[in-house]
Amino acid sequence: MIRSVPTTEKLFIGGDFNGHVGETSGGFERVHGGFGYGDRNQEGEDFLNLAIAYDLMIANTFFRKRQSHLVTFSSAQHFSQIDFVLARREDRRACMDCKVIPGECVVSQHKLAVADFRFPLRSRVGRGARVVKTKWWKLKGDVSHTFRGRMIEEGPWKAGEEANKMWEDMSASIQKVATEVLGVTRGSNREPKDTWWWNDEVQKVIKEKKECYKRLHHDKTDDNAQKYKLAKKNAKKAVSEARGRAYEDLYQKLSTKEGEKDVYKIAKLRDRKTRDLNQVKCIKDETDRLLVRDDEIKNRWRDYFNKLFNGEDDDLGIVLNDSFDDSNRRFVRRIQESEVKEALKRMKVGKALGPDNIPIERQASGVLCDKKVPQKLKGKFYRTAIRPAMLYGAECWATKRRHVQKMSVAEMRMLRWICGHTRKDRIRNDDIRDMVGVTPIEEKLIQHRLRWFGHIQRRPPEAPVRIGILNHFENTRRGRGRPRLTWEEAVKRDLKEWNVSKELAIDRSAWKLAIHVPEP
Repeated sequence: MIRSVPTTEKLFIGGDFNGHVGETSGGFERVHGGFGYGDRNQEGEDFLNLAIAYDLMIANTFFRKRQSHLVTFSSAQHFSQIDFVLARREDRRACMDCKVIPGECVVSQHKLAVADFRFPLRSRVGRGARVVKTKWWKLKGDVSHTFRGRMIEEGPWKAGEEANKMWEDMSASIQKVATEVLGVTRGSNREPKDTWWWNDEVQKVIKEKKECYKRLHHDKTDDNAQKYKLAKKNAKKAVSEARGRAYEDLYQKLSTKEGEKDVYKIAKLRDRKTRDLNQVKCIKDETDRLLVRDDEIKNRWRDYFNKLFNGEDDDLGIVLNDSFDDSNRRFVRRIQESEVKEALKRMKVGKALGPDNIPIERQASGVLCDKKVPQKLKGKFYRTAIRPAMLYGAECWATKRRHVQKMSVAEMRMLRWICGHTRKDRIRNDDIRDMVGVTPIEEKLIQHRLRWFGHIQRRPPEAPVRIGILNHFENTRRGRGRPRLTWEEAVKRDLKEWNVSKELAIDRSAWKLAIHVPEP
């Protein structure tokens, strides 16, 4: 396995090798750092010979550590170091630290060994082919009328020819007119700018600013400098106003019932935008060897599809029915104009900007911290995405007062942050909750616990869900001190506080109505 990894690639091996390498290096100075643990045995010496053969270093032995940071296996009073991290000897300078985390267990009796490596990142700037694109986003207003007039001047397309030939002529004509009327991009490899809010007024002031800058560049006089400053100020103002109007329409759409679903799309898009690695390209070959190079991955996919489509199995042929002949093709129903219009309406536009034309620069920030998103919409996002994560599994265990207090404090901090307020603003918690429409998390916790209790009550005694309930035995002596809070006691306390009868749980509809906590 080690020989199959090219020498030009990094190699890291970690696991239980069931050998003791000893505290000192003892003739294995190149692979043993001299800071091991215990005495060396025959398995450990074989392991060191393996490291020598492939020029691998044992990272655990190159750093002076206390005993708790060296021992990887413990059983009663027996301690040993049998889990190691191997790397190439040439990467010794890149290894910053290697130690054992005493409080973490990977498997039974084995501790977690962590190695830190630092490698310089080499950014590779690809100079691919430039692909120009038609500026279809300009097809609006007066430009759309100009485009329509040019298309009418092109004349009607010839009918009666083959469908593919008609479509080729039609698409070529449309592309030609669009290139002349709308223009094309330069084909830059950079990320496209956010110009979905661009209009003719902004383009005019930007052009004027560029002209002033050219005059200032050739003739650096005070008059040209003042004109450039004024043009720059006007351009900033025009851009800000145009962008503000466009964003106002966007957030008004989010306030509607149809636009509420877009918040989750925005959240997913913005979360994807903040990731360091969007895609990790790797695939295994026929021998389960991991391939990471682009050329190897392409060759693997090529071989796979070659065997898939050009295999020796010739039984996959499709035999057409003899009743299908050319004479029936003339009776195919014509496509109606209304069907074409309906299909065009369903087509998705603006896909380059993401779902629903969400601009790129707005994807860099979050949903909850966006000041222009309505407060009620933020509250709905909190209720459906954040609060369920905080209450996950809480209905199955007895929550103490300190647990509820911590969750309440965390919830109020998030709600105040959502509203853009702090405790210094001296705004009551109830007012903050009314702004976003969120019920206290303590009441929702009780609702979840009682909902689970009702589900258990409706199940038969032999149901597996009742196995987790502890049975109390009589004539048993409990320990000293205050008894621990059990789940049953927590449910009794909730029923008493809410004045709900236990027998009501048999009726699911009545129970759901009794324990429901409405949002403000």
